[in-house]
Amino acid sequence: MQDEPSIRSWKPPGADNTGHANGTAAAGSAYPGIGEVRRVSWAGLPLGAIILDGPIVAGALPPELREFPVVDRMLREELYRKYQFRPDHPVTIAGALDRLAAQRFAEDVAALDRRLRAAQPLSREVMEEYSRFELDPSRDFAAESPRLTESERLVKDHYNSFAVPVGREGPIPTLVRSPFAQDVSTAGVIAGLLTGRPLLPRDEALTLHLALDVSFSMKRRDRIPQGLAAFNRIARQIPAAMPGTRIVGYMFSHSAREVRLPADRAALRAEDTRQAELFTTVLRRRDPDRRNKLVVITDGEPSDLATTLRRAEALRRESVDYTQILLHTDEDLRHEVTHGGGEFEIRDNLIVDEIVPEDRIVTLSEEALCERREGRFSDFTRIAEIAGGNQVVLTEFAVLGLVTVEIYDRYVGLLSLV
Repeated sequence: MQDEPSIRSWKPPGADNTGHANGTAAAGSAYPGIGEVRRVSWAGLPLGAIILDGPIVAGALPPELREFPVVDRMLREELYRKYQFRPDHPVTIAGALDRLAAQRFAEDVAALDRRLRAAQPLSREVMEEYSRFELDPSRDFAAESPRLTESERLVKDHYNSFAVPVGREGPIPTLVRSPFAQDVSTAGVIAGLLTGRPLLPRDEALTLHLALDVSFSMKRRDRIPQGLAAFNRIARQIPAAMPGTRIVGYMFSHSAREVRLPADRAALRAEDTRQAELFTTVLRRRDPDRRNKLVVITDGEPSDLATTLRRAEALRRESVDYTQILLHTDEDLRHEVTHGGGEFEIRDNLIVDEIVPEDRIVTLSEEALCERREGRFSDFTRIAEIAGGNQVVLTEFAVLGLVTVEIYDRYVGLLSLV
C-alpha cells in the first residue's frame, strides 16, 4: 500500500515556536492530500490552490470564496477584475496534490467555518457568564465550582458513561470555550484543521434528550422558568453549530410527555415527581443508530425511587449517557409541618394552598438538617450511579443555563476523543 504523502510544516517568516506571526495562526499541515500551506502575493496567486486568508472585504472573505473553492483560471480572473488588490498583497493558500483532495479539503474547511460562525453567539454568551460569575474560562467549570455547586457530589469527573482516554495531549475539543469560537478568523479555522486536531468537537450523529421536572415543588419554588430558559437556549443554538445533534424535549411530573422546543410554559399539571415514566419514555425514543445523551433538571428525589432505579439500569444497558442536575438549597429541607393524616392536601411533599399555623411548622436543628440532606443526596446519587452517569448539585440557580451548556460541551468534546 502506498504511504500517505509527506506533509511539510509551514510557518510564515518571523513565526515563533507556536507557529504564530503577527497575531495570525500558522498551520503545520497533517491533512491528507494537502501538499503545502504558504504565503503568496496577489499577483502570484497560482491555479489549483485554495485561498485560506488574505483577500478580506468588509471584514470577511469575498462571497466568491465563502465555500473555499479551488482557484481555476476563470475564478482568478474574476477576483483580479473585481477586487484589484495591490500586486504584493499577501494571500495564504493551501496547495493540493490533486483536485479531488482539494475539493474534499475545501468542503471540510467550509463546514468548520460555518460551524464556528454559528457557535459564536452562544460562545459570546458563555464567556460573558464566566466573567459575571468570576470564572476563568481557561480552567474553571461552573458545573464543578464549589462556589456554585456542591462539587463534592460529582460522581466522576466527566459527564458520560463511556471510557475517557487517559494520557491525552492538549485541551478537550470544545464548542463554546475555544479561542477560535471567539475570534472566527479564517486563518484560525484553517490552523485548527490543518494541525490535524480542530478545537471544535466532531459533529457526531447525536440525539440529546432534555428533560425538565415540572412538578409541584418546581412550580411552588418558581424554578420552572429557569429550566425552560436553559432548555430553549440549547434548542435554539446548538443545532446551528452542530447539525448532527437532534434535540428531543420532555417534561415530567406524575407522568412524562415529549414536548416541542423551544417552549414557554409547563405542558403538564404540577403533581408529584416521578422519574421512572420519564426514563421509559426516553428509552422508547432512543435512536439505536445514534449516540443518546439524557440531561435531567429536577429539584428532588423521585417519589417512585425503586422503580426509577430499575429504569436507570435500563438506561445504562441501552447505552443512554445520563446526567442529572439537582437544584438544591438547604432551605428546601429546613422546615417540616406536623400534621395528622388527611389534615392537609399534600402534593410532592409540600402542603397545597392551605395556611399552616405557625405552631405546626418545625425548624430542624443543624444536626437533623444534615441528616435529612444526606438522605436526600444518598437517594438521588444512586440514580446517577446506577445509570452509569453523573450529577451536578446546583446551589446557584442563575448559572443553570451555563452548566447545561457545559455538560453538553464537555460530553461532545470527550466523545471526539474516543
